[in-house]
Amino acid sequence: MSASCKSSWPQGIVRLVVLFFIVSPGEMFLRAEATHCPADICYCDHENIDCVNINLYDMPHFYKDNTTYSFLDLGKNRLKRIPSEAFKNIKVKEIYVYRNKRALEFHPKAFRGLDNVLTYLEVTKNKRIAKVPRGLFRGLQKLETIDFSDNGLMMIEGGAFRGSSDVASLDLSYNELMHLDSQVFRGLKKLHTLKLNHNMISMIETRAFGGLEELRKLRLEANYIRDLQPKVFRGLRNLGELDLSDNQITALFPLMFRGLESLQSLSLSQNSIVMIGDGTFASMGNLETLSLRKCKMTYLTQGAFRGLDNLRMLDLQANHLAHFPDKLFNHLTKLRRLVLDDNDLHTINACAFPDIQAMDYIQAFNNPVRCDCSMKWASEDNMPKVLGKCSSPAIMYEQDISRPDEYVVCIEEGVYCPSTSRRH
Repeated sequence: MSASCKSSWPQGIVRLVVLFFIVSPGEMFLRAEATHCPADICYCDHENIDCVNINLYDMPHFYKDNTTYSFLDLGKNRLKRIPSEAFKNIKVKEIYVYRNKRALEFHPKAFRGLDNVLTYLEVTKNKRIAKVPRGLFRGLQKLETIDFSDNGLMMIEGGAFRGSSDVASLDLSYNELMHLDSQVFRGLKKLHTLKLNHNMISMIETRAFGGLEELRKLRLEANYIRDLQPKVFRGLRNLGELDLSDNQITALFPLMFRGLESLQSLSLSQNSIVMIGDGTFASMGNLETLSLRKCKMTYLTQGAFRGLDNLRMLDLQANHLAHFPDKLFNHLTKLRRLVLDDNDLHTINACAFPDIQAMDYIQAFNNPVRCDCSMKWASEDNMPKVLGKCSSPAIMYEQDISRPDEYVVCIEEGVYCPSTSRRH
């Protein structure tokens, strides 16, 4: 055998083995399926540009490409800055920038050139983004969703959202925003959902939500809000759901909620509310669900719930309520469920209700309820089910409040309310 034959055969084997170890099966598949890519450093298929986890310190240079891609993924890199017109040579419907390992800055003109194509923008869980600059979303006429959650964001410059009138959903949750300036969301004429939960907001300017006439859902839970400026929600005529739970609100007054005529669900749970002014909810004739859970309340005035004509569920769980005044729930003619667990109630005053027979149930677990003649109404067939256990007398301890056969004999049947001359 010649020398050339002896050397060529083993060399071919070596080359084959090297190719096998250098190019993994997954990478061979990607390269086999790959099409022309506008960025040499990224991978592309027919619809997507994948620049994930390739240790980018700077934005890749995109060559001119007339293909409209479904998404561009820039996640898990080390980007420091998104420069002006970074995407001007490409057309892409969705952009993802997440878990970037360095503090990231956006030039105000970063997205220029995507005016008629970008519909979804997700910038989440990055190390830090100090601010959203003025004009960042200007001209993005097709943009419908902006997610800037969990970035350590501290500031939104005025005018940041001007020129992006088609945005329906804006998520700014889990950041470090401290206050909302007047008309900070100006330009978001079609916004339906706004998430500001889990920030550090303590102050909301009166006109902060100005222009958001189509807003349906507003989340402000887990902030540091102490007071709400009068008429701060004015103009939100279509708002259906408002969450203010887990803040530091201590008192509620009527002007706080002026303008929320369409509101259906309101949560004020986990605040330290010492007072609810008479008529606070008077403008909320369409409210169906109200949560005041864990608010440390010790008493309620007779007019606290006046105006809630359509309320169906009221949650007063985990407060320090010991007594309900007569007529407290007098305007709640459509109330079906009342949650009273974990309070200090020794009895439930039937005279506090307008028509207690119309209710589905009253839930009163973990209360020191004394099952004597004052609670006899709870055992009658035409009354709503009272869910809970008796605390006393001893013969009734841990028995169901609604059990009729265990009660002592009472002279009077039913409930007589002297203040209204009404008998249930």
